[in-house]
Amino acid sequence: MRKIITWILIIIGVMWFFGGCDSCGGCDDCSGGCDLTRGCDSGCSVDSCEKEYKGEITMNIHRNDGSVLVVKGNREYGKKNTIFNNSGDYETFGNYTIPERVGYNFGGLEYTDVNGYSRTLLSNSGYINYENLWKIKDKSTIEVYERWNAIYYRVSYVTSAGQFGSYRQDADYCMGSQIVLDSNIQEVFNSESHPRKTQVGYTAYFENNNGDTVELPWTFDQTFNESHIEYFKNVKYGDKKIFVKANWVSDTVQVKLHFKYKDGNDIDEIEQTLTVGYDEDLTKYFEEYVDAPKRQFFGWYLDEAFEASAPREISASHANTPLVLYAKHLEFKEIYIDLQDGNGPRLARAYEDNETFLIQDSKGAYTIQIPEKSGKLFYGLSLNPQEEERTLYVDIIESGTYYPTYN
Repeated sequence: MRKIITWILIIIGVMWFFGGCDSCGGCDDCSGGCDLTRGCDSGCSVDSCEKEYKGEITMNIHRNDGSVLVVKGNREYGKKNTIFNNSGDYETFGNYTIPERVGYNFGGLEYTDVNGYSRTLLSNSGYINYENLWKIKDKSTIEVYERWNAIYYRVSYVTSAGQFGSYRQDADYCMGSQIVLDSNIQEVFNSESHPRKTQVGYTAYFENNNGDTVELPWTFDQTFNESHIEYFKNVKYGDKKIFVKANWVSDTVQVKLHFKYKDGNDIDEIEQTLTVGYDEDLTKYFEEYVDAPKRQFFGWYLDEAFEASAPREISASHANTPLVLYAKHLEFKEIYIDLQDGNGPRLARAYEDNETFLIQDSKGAYTIQIPEKSGKLFYGLSLNPQEEERTLYVDIIESGTYYPTYN
């Protein structure tokens, strides 16, 4: 009888041992089998292991467009009727493909387990989470849903000074957001308010991939939608985004512009009366009315001697009485100037007044003036660095190399 009892206890112990190991998948994931003291020999305990299920399941994949894709199969590669598929770009289930959705990034496929926790089955980059997949019991039918993460697009509200102005308010919008003119944005626009200006709408602008500036109308009290997102696709890569400014119409005044220059043997004199904005940049009108080669504009003046510069803002008293302005512009010859500083000859312009000589800077603009030397003032240019007598404009040779002289 004692032997029988002993064998019964041994049998119960063995059954207990193997029953405990079954809770960690029969120790399939452990390398060395089991013993009574260590559980799974690889170091994982019985309590930390979970049984893996790789049999057949049914997945009802709910897609964003409202459709449901039913995928059914087992969860082992190489076996008939497997649930897995490799699209070439990513792993997936059955014939499910990751869709495109304007304004959103794909966040993966998820289902809710029996404990109410959300579990990822397919990551946002197209990788299957086998750990979660193999926790689903065989023959289960689960409801799977796409997760989507809204993309936020930044719009910067600025003054006419643009992105580098002192006033700026950023706003982030996603699909379905309301574009509202709030107090912070209004404050930016109000910073440009002026008694002689009227606000008339808004303009959005951005630099596209070709480096061109694109402008389009902008309105508030609307929904951020696909048409807005389409603009962002063309924005040049980098920190530059879409900017919005208020449109201001300035009160108008009248100006009478005078252009006078020698064209060949004749003196051309143009007089043009125009209606312009009181603070408008009038530089463009020089190029519109003067068609002469190698002639540079130097600004508007109130007198023919070019001593009093025109005001930046023209008084309202000229709403009907034109302000008379004279254009200062000089003919030039393209030459090279060698400052003898070790940098060699540099492209420059010599102007017909025999006083103005400008050297090209690194950006291609003619801004560099000839400096003093050893306390002496610049006097003029000479073909010979040893001569002190300057060469007059009429004798200057195009593309010639000249040296500064001092006195």
